[in-house]
Amino acid sequence: MEMDTDLALMILSFFRVIIFIVFLLSSLGKIQSFSAFQESIEDMQILPSRATILAAFLVIGSELMIVILMLTPRPIVLFGFLLAGVLLTVFIFVLISVLRRNLPVSCNCFGANNEKVSKADIFRNVIFLTCAIVGGSLVAFFPVAQNMEFAIRALLITSFPAAIFTLICLNLKTFSFIIVNTT
Repeated sequence: MEMDTDLALMILSFFRVIIFIVFLLSSLGKIQSFSAFQESIEDMQILPSRATILAAFLVIGSELMIVILMLTPRPIVLFGFLLAGVLLTVFIFVLISVLRRNLPVSCNCFGANNEKVSKADIFRNVIFLTCAIVGGSLVAFFPVAQNMEFAIRALLITSFPAAIFTLICLNLKTFSFIIVNTT
């Protein structure tokens, strides 16, 4: 069964917007509270203390690169999805490691906060990893001629739903707390 070209472009646009928003917010939050982010890397006890500043710069630089790559045409955008997938996979493994070692560490994934790493952070990143995989797969395996007029229309149509989806995923802890406490 073949996927309709317009539908494929809509779905691709949806995932591009999600990845764009996630890494834009994440990088800006980390830049705004750089010392808190660097401290959280150190508290996670994955790297030697002297390597945390370099790691912080590399993470932020990679996130900004993803933001830029999400704005590029096919096939270049594929590199953005690939980099997002790699970064999210690393984040997932680091968060799992923090939870397994029972470290009371704040993630500071989207800026300084006091919320400790939880399973919700891992679940959120798995959702975003899935978005990167599906988006990248559409670019890599679904040949679509770039129609700029339709691409702009797809972006306009999918931006709001993608933003809402992203905001819900970014607030999974809050939503799970509300659901658990109202049932």
